[in-house]
Amino acid sequence: MKAWVIDTERDLRLRALGRHDAEIVSQIAARAFGTAETGECVRRMLRIYLASGCADIPLERQEHTLLPVTYYILVQGEASRERGIGLTGLYRRLWEEEQEGNYWLGWFAVDPDFQGQGMGERLLRATMALCTAKGGRRLSIETAPELQSARRLYRRLGFTEAPAIPDYWKEGSDLILFHRRLDGNEFHDLLPPKGISL
Repeated sequence: MKAWVIDTERDLRLRALGRHDAEIVSQIAARAFGTAETGECVRRMLRIYLASGCADIPLERQEHTLLPVTYYILVQGEASRERGIGLTGLYRRLWEEEQEGNYWLGWFAVDPDFQGQGMGERLLRATMALCTAKGGRRLSIETAPELQSARRLYRRLGFTEAPAIPDYWKEGSDLILFHRRLDGNEFHDLLPPKGISL
């Protein structure tokens, strides 16, 4: 499976999520979000995603689904001995005009063993670069108030926080939205090399 090297010094590669990765990223999500419930939610969602065949179709060519989506895994090490350390994804809504370029961040998590080392920032910047390469001009993010580290990361990378929607996730847990315009020139040095289709 082809992968995009996003950090040669730390041997970090981003590649499309495959069937064999679902359990690994579910465990990463459970540890990163601190709940087995979140890991199970990711596991169920990825089962549907992988069974739908969307994983085999580039995001920009998914036309027979209500919510085109694609997921990626951040790995470290050579393919034969790689370790999954992060999850990211992009989705768009087909009912919006394609030229609007509105994309949303899918599940986003970094294994706690690798947090605090700049991995989240590297992964989000790579995701933003992929988004612009697919025609994205705005990236929006849904999150929760308790995810303070993620919220700091989003602000640091220029995302604007919108007013919260109270009790969205559950009683006492609001929906926090972030959004940011994307400029393709900002990521010209970070795009995947030719021949790597993500």
